[in-house]
Amino acid sequence: MARKTKAEKEKTYQALIEAAAELFRCQGFTATTLNEIAERAGVTRGAFYGHFSDKSEVIQAIWEEQALPFFEPIREILQNLPDENPAQAFRQQINNLLELFEDNNIVGRAFFIIMHNMEISDKDERLLGFLKDKYRLYENVLCCAYNKLSDAGQLKNGINPEHAALGFLYILIGMINMALMPFGDFDFQRDGYPVFEHHLNSVLKQ
Repeated sequence: MARKTKAEKEKTYQALIEAAAELFRCQGFTATTLNEIAERAGVTRGAFYGHFSDKSEVIQAIWEEQALPFFEPIREILQNLPDENPAQAFRQQINNLLELFEDNNIVGRAFFIIMHNMEISDKDERLLGFLKDKYRLYENVLCCAYNKLSDAGQLKNGINPEHAALGFLYILIGMINMALMPFGDFDFQRDGYPVFEHHLNSVLKQ
C-alpha cells in the first residue's frame, strides 16, 4: 500500500476536525463517538488514531485550527489599546469581532464548542484544564482592555472594569449560543450589533 503524502495526511486531519466540530455542535461532546467522527470524515477509525489519541485532542485542534488564527489579531490589539482615546479603538475591534462571527460560521462554532457545548467530568483533567485556560484567556483579554479604558478615564463613573469585562463576555457567550441554536432566530444585524452597542454605551463615556 502506498504511503500517504503530506498533503493527503493534512486533508484527513482537517476532515476529522471538521467532522468532529460539526458533531460536537449538533449532539454534544459526550454523545459523539469516534466511529461517528471517522464515518463523517470518510475515513477509518484507525485513521482517526493516526492523528488523535482521543476526542479531547480534537477539541484542542479545533481551537488551534478554527479559532486561534482569527482571534489572535483581535486579541493582540485589545491587549495593546492606544493610550490616546482607547475607546475608539476598542469599539472598532468589537465591531471586527462581531463581523468575524457574522461572516465565519466555523469560528462561531469553535467558540460555541470551547465555551459552552462541553459536557466533561472532573476525571478529564487535561481537557478541563485546557478549557479553563481558554476561558481565562478571553476573560483576561477583556479585563486588560477595560482596565485600559478605566485608566484613560473613558469608563462612566461607578463602572467597575472587571465587572464590565465579565458582562461583555457573558453577552458574547449568550449571543453565540443563540446564533447556533437550531431553534433560534438570532440575527447579527438585528440582535447582535444593537445589544453590544447598548452595552458599550452603558459603560463608556464616548
